[in-house]
Amino acid sequence: MVREKLKVALSGIYEKIQASELSIAQKKQCIRIFRLPVNFVKDNRLRQSMLMQELFNQDIKVYPGMAIDLEIQELLFLKMNFCKMKIFNLKKRILNAGSFSLNQIKQLLKWNTLRMAINSKIVTANMGLVMAMARYVNYAGVEFTELVSDGGITLMRATDKFDYTRGCKFSTYACRAILRTMSRTARIWYRHRKMFPAQLEPDWEKVDLIDHRNEQEFEEMIEEIKVILDHNLANLTETEQAVIRLRFPFLDDEAERVTLKEAGLIIGLSKERIRQIQNKSLTKLRTTMQQRITF
Repeated sequence: MVREKLKVALSGIYEKIQASELSIAQKKQCIRIFRLPVNFVKDNRLRQSMLMQELFNQDIKVYPGMAIDLEIQELLFLKMNFCKMKIFNLKKRILNAGSFSLNQIKQLLKWNTLRMAINSKIVTANMGLVMAMARYVNYAGVEFTELVSDGGITLMRATDKFDYTRGCKFSTYACRAILRTMSRTARIWYRHRKMFPAQLEPDWEKVDLIDHRNEQEFEEMIEEIKVILDHNLANLTETEQAVIRLRFPFLDDEAERVTLKEAGLIIGLSKERIRQIQNKSLTKLRTTMQQRITF
């Protein structure tokens, strides 16, 4: 029911955008903003108007190949997170009302442009990571430019998804994502070379592109679940969280999967009770994910 209402609301918004006096480029940008989910990280500093105003008055310069201070990098992520919060709130108000004012659209475009500009600065400052990883992996026969291209795309996605409030270094987070992408690129390339020694068939390239996209979507889903669990956005009880982490080890790099019976022995409940808790927890997680994607 909620999803149907959302579809109807979005359809109405799209029609009004197309009928507005906005330029073609602005219309395309607006529709893209509403189609793609925009989430922000909860941070008390976002509510400090004086601090945020002072922060946005600062013009932080970034140059290719020049590393930036960790403190400056955190400020960039804070600024980008503030832009995401503004976009999130504007989208929510517009969708709830089913209509928009020209001023709201101008604000939406303004904050989205700022968000992309800050994202570009962070990517520019960290492109050295992509070059370093491409040289480090040294996959024989794989084009260096292809590794750099895929690594650059991954860096942009990692920049947009990084949670700076968790205390993890962005370079560590980004390098892991870049290495996974380059490894996947090499596997696809070697698979093609094995099947088509002379040349690559376009149809097979399309199949591998779909596989690549599906793997990326799965990884994004896992990252989203991790965020929900780490911040307990689904309001899971301690027992529910324990069951999920025991039963789904891919949410914790060092964990090993256990059976329902083993989870019951660890927690002190019956196998059937663990199954019930698991199903209830998954429903909560699924609902929370849908709500976050909606807005």
